[in-house]
Amino acid sequence: MNENIKKLIAYLKYLNLRIDINNSRDRFKLQKLAFLLKSMGIELNYEFKFHYYGVYSAELSKESYEYKNEINKLKSDYEINDNEKLILERLKENFPDNNILEATTTIIYENLVYSDINEIIEKVKKIKPHLSEFDIISGINLAKKLLFKKEYFTEEIKQELEAWDLID
Repeated sequence: MNENIKKLIAYLKYLNLRIDINNSRDRFKLQKLAFLLKSMGIELNYEFKFHYYGVYSAELSKESYEYKNEINKLKSDYEINDNEKLILERLKENFPDNNILEATTTIIYENLVYSDINEIIEKVKKIKPHLSEFDIISGINLAKKLLFKKEYFTEEIKQELEAWDLID
């Protein structure tokens, strides 16, 4: 088993997330989770492209079937380091439902996190018409929370995030 899949299984276990590879929604969630973790700074060597259901890595898809028993049993000998734990804790505190996860990963993939809110809503609606405006706004908020590093928080950013939280 390669290091990427070992890491991902260990992260699933840490986040207390069960993924059933036989379930398509769970496979989509695994793809989005891996992309989100990579975006947050965790080293995963998967290449992602955008497909109908969102971000997708062919290599991750192949490995998820190859190691589905290990994924289903959350069996990995990978030791999560302190930096990874900090990132995982941030995600654990803010783990979204499926629609918000989909909106968040779309916003990050399309590099829209810091764009004008109306532009983000318009672009995401074109790509993902089934997502509500609430899902998209929640996705923007979550993307900002997850991608910002605490050492870069300024008072202005903190106030903006608090304002976004009031929308929830």
